[in-house]
Amino acid sequence: NGSETAQSDSMRRVIPQLVARDAAKAQEFVSALPEGKVRDKAVASYVLANRSGDIKENIQLAASIADEGTRTHAVGVTYLGWFKKDYDAALNDLQSNPSLSEQDRDKVTDWVNQNSGRKKKKRR
Repeated sequence: NGSETAQSDSMRRVIPQLVARDAAKAQEFVSALPEGKVRDKAVASYVLANRSGDIKENIQLAASIADEGTRTHAVGVTYLGWFKKDYDAALNDLQSNPSLSEQDRDKVTDWVNQNSGRKKKKRR
């Protein structure tokens, strides 16, 4: 079985390959994993590898990551891709996303703005 760290590292390497072969089966697999570090890494790897998938589904799945840093990164990278395509739609979704806490929304907004070179828009 290996240590939790070894399993997490394996997920990070294997999940992108699974996504490339069959994204739906990869999502089914990561969603069925029990909560914990291994699932968090698997979900993050899935979301980061599934950039051509449904953005809102990826964000919702990433929001289920327990580890705050991993969650913020996975959600942020996913939103960053959306921000590059349609900044206003992504910002509106981020600010009203019920699967994210207000604290998560603020952290992701800051993270995305730092990584996109845009100024933070005020909430209305």
